Parts: sequence; structure tokens; C-alpha cells
Amino acid sequence: NVFSIPKSIQATVTLLENLHVILEKTPRDDIRSEVLPMLYNAFESTTIQVQSAALVAVTNVSEYLDETAIRRMVLPKTKSVYEKNSGDLKILLNVLSCVEKTLDKLDKAQIIDEVLPLLWDVRLQDPEITLRVVNIYRLMLSDKKYGLSVNLMATRVMPSLLPQTVNPSLNLEQFTNLLEVLQEMLDHIDRNQRNKLKLDNLSLPSPERHRPLRHQYSSDNMHVPPFNIPNLRIEQRKTSSAEDMARKNSAGRGPMPRILSTSSESTSSDGLNAIISIRLLLPLVATP
Repeated sequence: NVFSIPKSIQATVTLLENLHVILEKTPRDDIRSEVLPMLYNAFESTTIQVQSAALVAVTNVSEYLDETAIRRMVLPKTKSVYEKNSGDLKILLNVLSCVEKTLDKLDKAQIIDEVLPLLWDVRLQDPEITLRVVNIYRLMLSDKKYGLSVNLMATRVMPSLLPQTVNPSLNLEQFTNLLEVLQEMLDHIDRNQRNKLKLDNLSLPSPERHRPLRHQYSSDNMHVPPFNIPNLRIEQRKTSSAEDMARKNSAGRGPMPRILSTSSESTSSDGLNAIISIRLLLPLVATP
């Protein structure tokens, strides 16, 4: 069996780099039993060329790998290769390509606990490295299942990417891709915070929020119309003939008693005062 027999470094590298062609012509059972074990073992090699070729192979044949294999074998081995060769540009590019290709089959916890810390640890001086990292973040932004929250964007991701906006090594296309991802993150933060603040404003009303409403309905601002009794007509009371006669007699006899003057001069006396005045006048009218 060509996959299990010892091979030279160059033969192993060639086999791994063309693994996607081999798998297209290999029965499904043989893929699991013969081909994939060789791929996983290649990550344990101490040779950088073999490790790099294994990363390329995973990138090319990721559709043949199930989620369990990627989560339990590919990701841990990919991280191990990165930790041992973080300064090697070619290895680093292959690691990022492998992560991007297999990200869809990882669960949220692994992405948050293992993938994101790896991305934050990568030095973003090289434009190609920056572009690969930006592409991974772009993929994460496409779906909430990847777990890239607005808090992580604001506190970890954007601070790591912003310095690259003034990286003189970036060309126009790379700069545009970087800026688009940063703007998309900012839009996510904007929508999230605005919705959160609106909900907080509705659920926790403040005194300032209702101050205009209270002022509007305050008694200090209410115009109270004058109070009128409906259907009430006020007419000036006409003087009686007895009062007219009393006025004539008062002209000849002198001043009338004050109670009579008060009664006759008032135009708003009620019926009781009128009766009292008439009774007082009766003796005067009877005088010849």
C-alpha cells in the first residue's frame, strides 16, 4: 500500500499536495482506512515541508473530512504546527488557509477558545498574512454561529486590525478589503448598541424622560375658563310702586332710615330683603 509504506520527504510532500486528485478516484471506505490516517500522521512529522504539505492537503480535501475529524484531529494538529513554526511565513499562510477552509465545521466554543486566540497571536506585518486574517474575520461576520460578538469586535478584533490601516506595505486592494471588514464590524456594533439603548430606554424610564410630559399636564400650565352657571339669566330688579312712593315721601320728610336706603339702593337684593322693605314702608304709606 503506497500510503503505508515508508516514503521519502519529497514523495510524501508530492502525495499530500495532490491528495485531492487521489481522493477523487479512491473508494469512500479506502479514504477513511488508508488515505486520511496518512494525512493525520503527516502533522506529526518533524519536517517543515511535510507539515506544510499536510496543511495544504487539508485545505484541498476539507469536503472529505467530517466534523469530528476536523474538531478532534485537524484543528489541534494545525495549532501545534503553528506554535512550532509561528515565524515561518509559508507555514503561517498555510495554517490560516486551513483554518479558513475548515471554520464552517468547527463549533462556536472551539472558534472562540482556540481559533480567535490564534488569530490574535498572529503578527500582521506581512500583507498576505493580513489579508488571510481579514478573510477569516469576514467569514465570521457572515453568520452568528461563529460566535464573533460585538464585544469581541470592539475590544479585541478591531484594535488588532486598526494599526494595519496605515501599513505602507498594503496595496489598494488589500487596504480596501481591510477597510470593508472594519466598516462591517462597526456597523454591527452600531446596530447592536442602538437596539440595546432603545430597549433600555423603554424598560427603565428615567425622570428626565417624562419631565416634558409632566410639565405639559401640570396645573401650572392649564388654562381654566371662567365658571358660568348654565341657563342662568341675571336681570335688574324693577322697583315697586311702594318704593317709588317712599322716595316721594322721603323728599318731604327728610332722610329715610338706613335700612330702607340700603334696601332701595341695592339692585342685587334677593326676595327676602324686598319683603322686609315693603313691611317697613306700610306705616309710611298709610300716613295722610
